[in-house]
Amino acid sequence: QMRQNGGNWQNWQTAVTNTSATFTGQNGILYEFRARAVDRANNFEAFPNNPQARTTVDTVPPTSSMNPLPQFTFSSNFPVNWTGNDVGSGIRHYDVEFQVNGGDWQTLVSSTPQTSHVVTNAPSGATYGFRVRAVDQAGNVQVFPAAAQTWTTISTGNPQARIVPFNPSVVTQATFVVQWQGQAAPGSTVVSYDVEVSFNNGAWQAWRTNFGQTNDQYTAGQGDGVYAFRVRARDSQGRLGDFTTSLDSTVAVDVEAPFIVIRAYNPVAAKYFIGPR
Repeated sequence: QMRQNGGNWQNWQTAVTNTSATFTGQNGILYEFRARAVDRANNFEAFPNNPQARTTVDTVPPTSSMNPLPQFTFSSNFPVNWTGNDVGSGIRHYDVEFQVNGGDWQTLVSSTPQTSHVVTNAPSGATYGFRVRAVDQAGNVQVFPAAAQTWTTISTGNPQARIVPFNPSVVTQATFVVQWQGQAAPGSTVVSYDVEVSFNNGAWQAWRTNFGQTNDQYTAGQGDGVYAFRVRARDSQGRLGDFTTSLDSTVAVDVEAPFIVIRAYNPVAAKYFIGPR
């Protein structure tokens, strides 16, 4: 006999000699079974009051999805998380796959009961996509979605900055404008700059520190000579770039007689050759 969801007992197999049969049920219903035997002398065993076997039919795959990731991730190591749900037998495990820059799907973790994992050594500039599927205790397997359920772009590069080339490269006033430019990695912004100056190839000295503008007036307090400038940027993630210099980030100041004129420049020695105007 059988019954559904604790209801009345109904005959299912009667007067059979076999000891097994295939039962067809409906999803989500609890089925309970009990049996009795009759011998050749027609002696009847009493049915037990309680069911001897029970099962709930579960034919529907579970559902799962990746938790959203930010558009940009500012570390090469980052966690991914997912969730799942099953109204029948419960989730047994998850399979998670990833792709890089829209490429082939690869296994991240498989047959895991966990709902999180840490991705490591992700290269800067790469876009990672993720998808997940769940398998329940009854063996029902969810189909992987065709597209990524969440994705993020790795942005770990330091900000860059440079001095805007001086034009002209000789100034005849003690006060002149110095300009610079900066660029941050995707998803971040440049928030400030550090600018240093060197006079006649001497030691670098701080001029502007944690400065939010991209230009300022400089006064050549050491008189005529060659002033070189270098700059570094700081971004919204707190990352600090390297100081950068170039051949055109140098300017000659000529405000006092005898006047000079740049006649040639040796890029190897990084020296100006000067002569009378």
